[in-house]
Amino acid sequence: MDKYGNRFIKYDEAFMKRLSRDSTSLESMIILTHEVGHHIFFHTVESGTDGLASNYMRYGIPGSPGYDPAKFKAQEEQYCEIRRRQELEADRFAGFVMAKKQVPLEKVTQFYRKLGVYYTGNSDSTHPSIDKRIKAVKEGFAQVAGAPGRSINLSKIGGENLDLVFNNTTKLDRDKLLKKVTTKAIDAAAYLYMNRQYKLGYGTSGTSIDVLDTARSNALKRFLGRDFAPYKTKLIDDDKEYLEIQQTSFYLLDAQRVYRAYYFAFHVRGGYFYLLMYEPDEEWHIAYKSRFEDQQISYEELKLLFTRTFKSETQKLIDGYAK
Repeated sequence: MDKYGNRFIKYDEAFMKRLSRDSTSLESMIILTHEVGHHIFFHTVESGTDGLASNYMRYGIPGSPGYDPAKFKAQEEQYCEIRRRQELEADRFAGFVMAKKQVPLEKVTQFYRKLGVYYTGNSDSTHPSIDKRIKAVKEGFAQVAGAPGRSINLSKIGGENLDLVFNNTTKLDRDKLLKKVTTKAIDAAAYLYMNRQYKLGYGTSGTSIDVLDTARSNALKRFLGRDFAPYKTKLIDDDKEYLEIQQTSFYLLDAQRVYRAYYFAFHVRGGYFYLLMYEPDEEWHIAYKSRFEDQQISYEELKLLFTRTFKSETQKLIDGYAK
């Protein structure tokens, strides 16, 4: 995903042609669908660990101040474990699409077995073993067989585990659509973590820019390319753009004053809707982009993104209180 939120896939044309030399274009289509799955499941924006290169620069260079072989290996294994999970999600999506296109399961699994020689599934591998990948493909097929005609359920295809361990519309139309995003995606994701082992409550609402700390406020100025006085600005709403800070707070119902707030932003500009999230590198990033139209916004994708985000936030709340 580029800095403007546009999604794209890079591929080697020669490799794709070589892959399909002795068959139809089915094999390259499976690969392309798999790569689309990486976008669908937000692997371009999902964080959790640094990449291998930055990890090496921090901990893997002998003689450097941060040199720590044990930490380097632990970070590398964590990175690879996340990558393997992501590959299985993309495989399930590929299986789902192939089933929708009525491609025989046997042909798809034959192709995956051809790939088997490249992947070991070991702890230092970014891809799972081929048996696990074929199992994921079959799970994607099962989503179609078990519910023909139904709309796509990204949470099931992704194998989600919910357990915790401006445009030309009027301002009224704009606010109604943003409220729909909140209700169908954000509130729906937050509700999944209510009424479980830990009694959690939550609330989501628009809030003022002045709730942001200095780092977030300065990063927002860099992102927008404009200055504003945070303690005098409730939101940005002019002919150029609309921006509103949103806050979802989780709290423990059985404990007083124990809560955790998560901030993100709605940004509408030039007929497009952007969801902005703040990352630990002190920058705001575009996590989702679509035309600012009800038919174009994927509430299911947004729900999936917030399901994963809120899982991390609620786990931090519980872990912090337990200490």
